[in-house]
Amino acid sequence: MIKGNINHWIGIVLLISVISFLFYKTIFSDLPLTETVGAIEEIHYLQVQLHRDLLRYRSNQIQQYDTLNKTLSALETNIAALADSNIPEEDIGIRTIEALDRSIHDQSELVEDFKTHHSILQNSLLYIFNASTDLYSVKPKTQSKQKLRITAELITLLLEYNENPGHNIANKIYPLIDALNHKPDIDTNALINHGLIIIERLPETDEILSKFNSLNIENQIISIKNKVNTLKETQNQNAERFNVFLLICSIYLIFYIIYIFVNLQKSKEKLSESNSNLNDEIGLRTRTEKALYQLVDIDKIHHNDDDRILHLLNALCNALDVEYAYIGRINPSCSSVELLGLLDHGMFSSGIVYPLQDTPCEEVINNGRLVHNNDFNNYFPDSNIGVLSNTKSYIGIRLVDKDEEVIGIIAIASDEAINDSNLAENILTIASSRAIIELQRQVEINNSRRYQQGL
Repeated sequence: MIKGNINHWIGIVLLISVISFLFYKTIFSDLPLTETVGAIEEIHYLQVQLHRDLLRYRSNQIQQYDTLNKTLSALETNIAALADSNIPEEDIGIRTIEALDRSIHDQSELVEDFKTHHSILQNSLLYIFNASTDLYSVKPKTQSKQKLRITAELITLLLEYNENPGHNIANKIYPLIDALNHKPDIDTNALINHGLIIIERLPETDEILSKFNSLNIENQIISIKNKVNTLKETQNQNAERFNVFLLICSIYLIFYIIYIFVNLQKSKEKLSESNSNLNDEIGLRTRTEKALYQLVDIDKIHHNDDDRILHLLNALCNALDVEYAYIGRINPSCSSVELLGLLDHGMFSSGIVYPLQDTPCEEVINNGRLVHNNDFNNYFPDSNIGVLSNTKSYIGIRLVDKDEEVIGIIAIASDEAINDSNLAENILTIASSRAIIELQRQVEINNSRRYQQGL
C-alpha cells in the first residue's frame, strides 16, 4: 500500500512537470521566430531581385515596369508584416525595423525616379536605334555625304555613351551636334534632341542607381536576420535544458504506467493477436474460396475466349488486390511471348508480342517461378514489358502442359508491395491450372481453324 501511494504521488509530480513544460512552451516559447525568419528571407530575396531588375532595366534587357511594381508592393507588404510581428523589441530593436522601413520607403522613391528618367531615356534610345537602322536605307539621297558621315558618327558615339557614359565621349558628341544644328531638318532636329536627352538623363539614371546602392538595405536585412537567428538559437538551448529534465521525469512516468497496466496489456495483446490471426485466417479462406469459385465458374458463364481469359484475370486482380495480371503464350522458338490477355488497372488488351530476352518472363520460364515483393524495378529496370515500368511487386509462374512442355506464363504485378505474397503465390498456383486449360483450348481452337482452312 505504501509503495502504491509513493508511486501515486510520484506520478502526480511528474504530471505537474508535464504541465509546467506546456506552460513554459506556451509563455516563453510562443514567439513566431520561424515565421519571422521566413519573412526576413522573403524580404532579402525580393531586395536582391529588385536590385537585379534595376540593372537589367538599365541595360535595356527588359522594357516593362510590371516586375518592379510587383516587387516593391511585395517588399512593402512583408515589411509591414515584420513590423507587426511579435518579436521582442529589446532583442531585435524596433528602431532597426523602423530604419529598414524608412530605407525601403526611400528606395521606393528612388525607383519611381528611376522609372521616370529611364522611360524618357528608353524612348530616346529607341529613336537612336531606329535612326541607325534607317540611316542608309530610308533617305540615302536627301543628305550630303558629309552630313551622313557626321550623323553616323553621332549615332555611334551615342550608343557607345549608353554602354559606357563618360565625359570623354560626351565631349566628342557635342561638336557633332553643333555641326548638325546648322539649319537642321525635322529628322536631324529630332536626332539632336534625343541625343541631348541621352547625355542629360543617362548620368542622372546612374546617379539614382548609386543612391540606391548607398542605402545598403541588404546589409540591414542580414543584420536583422542574424539577430533573429541568435534569439532562436538561445530559445532552443533553453528548451533543450528543460527537455532534459522532462525526459528524466517522463522515463519514470512511462515505467510507472507500464507497471500499472502490464497485466492488462498482456491480456489485450493476447486477445488482439488471437482476433488478428482469426481474421487473417477467415480473410485468407474467403479470398481463396472467392478466387476458386470464380475460376471454376468460367465454364458456366463465358463461352467467348477473350471473356474467359478476362474473367480469369479479373478474378486474380480482385482476389489479390493487384493492378496487373496477364497470361502469355510462348512461341515455338521460345524467343517471344504473346499476351493472350492483359488486365491493366481494369483495362483489358490482348495480342501484345514482345521479346523474351531480359524480361521477368525469361526468369519465370527458366526457373519455374519468380517472386519480387517491393523490389521488382531494381532487378528489371529496362524490362520490355512497358506496362510494368512502374511496378514494385511481381509474381509469375511457368505454365507446363501434360507433356512437361512449357507453353506459357501467368503473372500478377502491383504498383505497391503485396501484403501477403505467400497467399498470392498459392492462389496464382491454383489459377495456373485454369490458365493451362485456357492455353490448351487456344491451341485446339487454332489447330481446328487451320484444319478447316485446309479443307
